[in-house]
Amino acid sequence: MRVFLALLVFLLSFINSYGSEEYKESLMPPFASTVLDRNGKVIGYFYRNQFRLYSRIDEIPKSLIFAVISIEDDRFFEHKGVDPIGLLRAAITDIKEGKIVQGGSTITQQLAKLIFLSPKKSFERKFKEMAIARELEEKLTKDEILELYLNYIYLGNGAYGVKAASRVMFGKDPDQLSLSQSALIAGMIRGPEYYNPFKHPDRAIARRNLVLYKMYQNGFISKSEYELAKSQPLDILERPNLPRVAGYDLDFVKFELRKVLP
Repeated sequence: MRVFLALLVFLLSFINSYGSEEYKESLMPPFASTVLDRNGKVIGYFYRNQFRLYSRIDEIPKSLIFAVISIEDDRFFEHKGVDPIGLLRAAITDIKEGKIVQGGSTITQQLAKLIFLSPKKSFERKFKEMAIARELEEKLTKDEILELYLNYIYLGNGAYGVKAASRVMFGKDPDQLSLSQSALIAGMIRGPEYYNPFKHPDRAIARRNLVLYKMYQNGFISKSEYELAKSQPLDILERPNLPRVAGYDLDFVKFELRKVLP
């Protein structure tokens, strides 16, 4: 049932996306420029501060999208930016601790924080986050919110967004990810360094398996798919595939670009 609902929302969002495309583009973060040779092979990248590669929503596999939804906001397709059930659950924890601990943020609230607010936890920021989230849900489709979110999030090893993370961790683009690899990326959102598979493989595997279990619980994968995926090794590169940003060839490209760009 949840899979059917998710697919229905995807179809509806494509139908209604024309009205919010310009607004979505205005919220996009800066992306790295990719330098290719004459055969289309990546030579390196030009970027400032954050290594981020743009990935359209239709380039991101459903396995990764559903993995993120399952672990971060399993009622994403049902709420309008703020989830009362999630808030109530988080509020009980926060009241017990006397401070913001859990938060109960939906994906849309997380996006609001990433774009407009500071990471500092406070009740005032939480109210602003909720208000902005409601506005984002009014102006954007669910697909557009997911696209922005999956391009914004930090996923460790200097990679921002799922495309950069996929290249750094696996040496491939998101559309080539396996189910277990998708779950691994999704699991890193809450703790990119804590669950870094290059530094803490045991934590990363445990977190990935939790994501897979949540996907199974939510009906996004079958029991056999869950059992097979959780038995897989991490399947990451031997070391992070960090972006190449220097070299005589890249220096030459920069030199030539200065001739034609203002």
